[in-house]
Amino acid sequence: PEFVEARTKILPHVRKTGSRTLNMQMLSEVTGIETVKLYEIMSANLYKSPRHLVLTLRLQQASALLQNTNKTVEEVADECGFATPNFFIASFYHMYKMTPKQFSESL
Repeated sequence: PEFVEARTKILPHVRKTGSRTLNMQMLSEVTGIETVKLYEIMSANLYKSPRHLVLTLRLQQASALLQNTNKTVEEVADECGFATPNFFIASFYHMYKMTPKQFSESL
């Protein structure tokens, strides 16, 4: 139940802000759960860190933008909160096994 409640609060915040500066302290404030406790809850239910959840959400948002807009890779990276286009491309490739450009060209 704690995980579902935390996730329910985190998802809209990440989608809305697209902030590059998301960290455990901010997620803790959003959920109202102490930082260490939040990390434990997320790790126990995801088997990954909350940082991985945020990255996954950003990549899902990016794939939607690549499918539904004509934005450049750089624009998508910036809008989704990636620090650099190169980090975005590498992360996208790791998840989708193709570059963002290949992904958008395959549609």
